[in-house]
Amino acid sequence: AQSLYDILRTYGYAVSADDRFAGFGWDWRNAIDDPSMQQRLIATIEALSTASGSPVVCIVHSTGGLVLRQLLESHPEIASSIEQVLAFGVPWTGTLKSLFYVVKGESIGFPGAKLSAREVANILGHTQAAYDLFPPDPVRTDMRDRFGDPFIPYEDANGDPGSPLVDGSWIPPSVA
Repeated sequence: AQSLYDILRTYGYAVSADDRFAGFGWDWRNAIDDPSMQQRLIATIEALSTASGSPVVCIVHSTGGLVLRQLLESHPEIASSIEQVLAFGVPWTGTLKSLFYVVKGESIGFPGAKLSAREVANILGHTQAAYDLFPPDPVRTDMRDRFGDPFIPYEDANGDPGSPLVDGSWIPPSVA
């Protein structure tokens, strides 16, 4: 988050808790719908909205976007306190990399303090957030948007759906 905070500073935002900005971290070992975290997030959004007298802009990154989406799905009343959401690098449809880390793992660290691939897989296999990042089961998940059109979360530079780097063949033909 530090690079994002640095960018916000250049636009005049204080990145310490005040009535204009509040950083919000979550414990990646917990699920995105962890009740205590959800309540803290509601309190943070409401406090900022009350202090400013207007809805807030939520800036989310990566799994933080999934945390906010889950909050809005389970507490839709909080949407009136949010003006806009700026999302960066959010795995809206999951990521296969999470599955890879849970099953195979990957050695990380540096000499003297290194975890083996097996240790990483064991740790992440006991971490709910890793499972929250799994792609949805296309057989059980309605992959249509609110208008009934196929949900394609990727756009190219022209705003056209899809990408040559994204394989959407797993979406059931009845939806695509």
